Amino acid sequence: MFSSSWRHLHIRQYNGTSLQAIYRFDIAAKVPIHGEISYVELANLCGIYEPDLRRILRFAMSFYHAFTESRKGYVSHTSVSRAIVEKAGVKDALGVMFDECWQSYAHGYSLAHNTSQNFYEYLGSHPERSKRFAGAMQAFGEGPDISPDFLVDNFPWHVLGSGTVVDLGGSNGSVSMAVSKAYPALRFVVQDRPPVIEAALKGTLPADLVGKIEFMPHDFFTEQHVAADLYLIRYIFHNWPDAYAMKILRQLIPVMKPGARILVHDHLLPEPNTATSTTEREAR
Repeated sequence: MFSSSWRHLHIRQYNGTSLQAIYRFDIAAKVPIHGEISYVELANLCGIYEPDLRRILRFAMSFYHAFTESRKGYVSHTSVSRAIVEKAGVKDALGVMFDECWQSYAHGYSLAHNTSQNFYEYLGSHPERSKRFAGAMQAFGEGPDISPDFLVDNFPWHVLGSGTVVDLGGSNGSVSMAVSKAYPALRFVVQDRPPVIEAALKGTLPADLVGKIEFMPHDFFTEQHVAADLYLIRYIFHNWPDAYAMKILRQLIPVMKPGARILVHDHLLPEPNTATSTTEREAR
């Protein structure tokens, strides 16, 4: 229940961002009032990376009924999105919301903490906060859909035998511990930023896992040096744009041996109109 409530808080926190993009890039004005336009053509008109445009509009569709995907890959207006074009006051309201009010939210973290660092940099320079964040992520991950138990039960770990698993961005090692308890023959290397690893090493590793789990400082944007049988990338990619996700993967190539695997456990978006409205909103 706690994990579910937290996710709904995130939904409320972020659900205005699609409208901000729609206003800033004047997307509604570029969609025919009567007709349709492809995502590819619309992205070119707006100067937006096409996968990002799809994410923006599909989010707005599920939350605000703004725009509709009349057929796969094509966008049309609804009465809501058409009002942005035809009623000046509606567009003005978006402008006030995002040019006047939203800025305080967008810059709030840095101002509140009197820092020019981004969120992860700030955590890295404050070990106690970093430790608290790791604990929070462990608690948030206890929901049935993202629990480590799901990962333990739904991947054939036995095929790795007594192999080595590198847990990239593995924080305090809670996921590796869960898998190790079920598959004790495996060896785990938990990698994360130095402050996170320092905090993890101050914790107590269960006696039955000593010697089976190693903690190692590593930046996953730099070349990997551990030759493993499997590289686990759990709930990492959803925090990074595609180019950075690809960079993370490329760092593994030089050290990967024949037969090595990459296991990604992360969010997947349903195709539009294939899930309930509640599921669609939460996913997007």
